Order: sequence, then C-alpha cells, then structure tokens
Amino acid sequence: MSKQNLTALDAAFWQIPTLDTNLLAAIQHKIDNKTKPLGALGQLEEVARQVSPYTKPTD
Repeated sequence: MSKQNLTALDAAFWQIPTLDTNLLAAIQHKIDNKTKPLGALGQLEEVARQVSPYTKPTD
C-alpha cells in the first residue's frame, strides 16, 4: 500500500463516528422482539447487531 493510500485510509478511519450505546440497546431490543425464539437466527443476529448502527435504522 502506498503512503498516499495509507493517508487516505487514516483520514477515513478518523471520520468513523462513535457508536451510540442507546442505539445499540434499541437494536438488540428490536432483534430480541422479532417473532422467533431468542437467538434462533444464531450468527445472523450477531451480523445484524454489527451492521445496524451504520445503516441508521429509522424504527
């Protein structure tokens, strides 16, 4: 990776916002209250927890 690419990557890294813990709790609540047994979707639920904060859920 060139120095220019590393500089761009470094700049992008510092633009990543911190995660709102209230949002994370709301996401977990929404996942848990789907019509399914808790944890039934296994790893898919973990992926949803990781991706949701960056997709800005509306409800």
